[in-house]
Amino acid sequence: MSLLLLLLTALPATAGPACDHTDTVQSALMDPGGWSPAGGSEGVTVTRKEIEAIGLTAFKGETVLPATVDAETLFEVICDVQGHVNISGSLDESTLLAKADSVLHFYQVMAKAPLIDRRYWMVHSVVYEDIGGLTGHHRRTWDGLDAGLYGEARDAVKQRYDGAFEVIENHGSWEVQPRADGTTLFTYRAVTDPGGAIPTGAYDTLTSRKLPNNMMKFVEAAEAVDKAANQAAQ
Repeated sequence: MSLLLLLLTALPATAGPACDHTDTVQSALMDPGGWSPAGGSEGVTVTRKEIEAIGLTAFKGETVLPATVDAETLFEVICDVQGHVNISGSLDESTLLAKADSVLHFYQVMAKAPLIDRRYWMVHSVVYEDIGGLTGHHRRTWDGLDAGLYGEARDAVKQRYDGAFEVIENHGSWEVQPRADGTTLFTYRAVTDPGGAIPTGAYDTLTSRKLPNNMMKFVEAAEAVDKAANQAAQ
C-alpha cells in the first residue's frame, strides 16, 4: 500500500517500543494456545489469556467476514490512524506523529467517560504486508512508545486534557487473513494496563463487552469507503 511507504517525517533515531518485553508480549498474543472463552457478540468470538510477562489479561476478537467485505480496504482503514477518531466513537484525538517505511508513531486520546479517568497513549506501530508470501495477509502491531520521545506532543496533550493519564503498557494487533473460499479472518488482539482509577477487573469486563462492537465499526467504515468509491465510479 503506497500510502504506508511515504515518508511523513523522520522517525527519532532512538525510536522504538518503551518496554524490553515487547517481543515476548507480541509472541504471546500471536500464540494460538492458552486462550479461553470470554463471550462475544455481533458475530465476533472473544477469548482471553493471561500474559505472564506483564501480569495482565489479553483479549482477542475473531470473526469471519464475507467475501463482500474488501479486506484490503479494511486494512487501509485500520492503518489510517488519523481516521480512527471518526470511527470508534470513543476517541477525542488520533494523531499521526511520524511515518517511515512500515513504521507509524501516533497518539490517541480517549474521550471522557463517567467514572473513568481520561487516558491517552503513544504507540510504536509496525505494518506487515503479505505475511508468509500470502497476498492480502496483513497485520499491524502496536506497542507503547518510549516515554522519552515526543516530549512536546506529550506536553501539549496534557495541557489540552488536564489530568489525562498516559497508558504505557499497551500492546496489540489488527490482522486480516484471506481464506480459500473468499472470506477473510479478521482478528484483533490487545493487552493494556488501564491505570488510573478504574479497577483492572472492571476494565477487563468492559473490554470483553465493547471489543466486538469496536471491530465491527471498522468493518462498517470499510464498507462505506467502498460504497462511496463505487458510486463515484458510476
